[in-house]
Amino acid sequence: MLKESYLSQISNNQSFQQLVRPFSSQDIIKDAEFCIRRDGILFNVDGYYHPLGKIIGTALYSPDSRGNKQIFGVTYRKTTLYPDTYEPIPYSERGKNFRKIDPELDQEKANAFPFTYEQILPTDEFVGHIPSEHAYRCASEQLIGDPSQMQADLEDLSHLLDVNLSSFAVGLTGALALGQINDYHDLDIVFHGDLKQNRELADKIRDLVLNEPDRRLSEGGKSWLIRFFNRNGASNGMLMCCFFGYRNLKDAPLQKFAMKIVESDLEINASVSDATHALYTPTVVLLHDVRTRHIEGRDTRERLPDNLPLIIYHTGTRGELNSNDRVWAHGTLVEIITPNISYPAIVVIEREGVRNETPPWPNYYLRQKI
Repeated sequence: MLKESYLSQISNNQSFQQLVRPFSSQDIIKDAEFCIRRDGILFNVDGYYHPLGKIIGTALYSPDSRGNKQIFGVTYRKTTLYPDTYEPIPYSERGKNFRKIDPELDQEKANAFPFTYEQILPTDEFVGHIPSEHAYRCASEQLIGDPSQMQADLEDLSHLLDVNLSSFAVGLTGALALGQINDYHDLDIVFHGDLKQNRELADKIRDLVLNEPDRRLSEGGKSWLIRFFNRNGASNGMLMCCFFGYRNLKDAPLQKFAMKIVESDLEINASVSDATHALYTPTVVLLHDVRTRHIEGRDTRERLPDNLPLIIYHTGTRGELNSNDRVWAHGTLVEIITPNISYPAIVVIEREGVRNETPPWPNYYLRQKI
């Protein structure tokens, strides 16, 4: 914990009081929600698997007088970006940054794979969480400020994509979920639909950015297929960052599982045969024509089984892979163990560990492969 608790300051903020809900035994913690630790650090929830009594996520915002973000009346900084940029700090370098904030947050050596770069903390260290759908209701009902800008942006999204937002359980994450409804750099919206709805909407966003280059976003060394500028594009549009969640949580492919490492250093090329779960965290696609390039430092040309899952346990590849794409991956061969079945899979936890080798446009990636 931080030496100084900021909870007393932020808990007096009106938006905090509207948005933050105490935990209850009925709560289902969802991907991309915020949790607030007792010292004021804000955590972003990752994925749908959480050990009993614990939360897996990332310490995203820390109180810091040198920061540039006002949240609940206190100055914060984003821990995962280099100062005053939108450039992400590589996962492998974040531990030293976390140690400066609170040594407990550097869990790289303590956590089991694939949670090497995550934080796993007991729920009793948190005062509550901000459910994304609850944040959207608070914003829509004018409980945290004037929603007119948000409503205009969402109306434009609805028009551009020809989508009826009422058919989804809509949520907010990012700045708006933290009460910044009148001053936001981008609108982070969460669509909770069934698998078919989510895929159809993601395909519409993909078609939009394919056909209208001015709407494209390049950030963090790559472009995005599920983020776009609304209105007339990048010149005067708002950046719309789209997240997808499971309306029916039984659809999530990884909820209760363990992993056993088989080979810790594996590089492959393959084709995507099924991208149903490519929109979520973790990102999961099925592969065929899987051929190794090296295993544990040895050059090989082995062929692995078809329908092999590729599991990307970070947020940076959501929406990037589609059926029939060729993909390169550098990760770990594991055995996934669930209550009902065990099966092999390739797991990637490094941000630069996956590439679409049939990118949708030139210069989609701005960095070299690792």
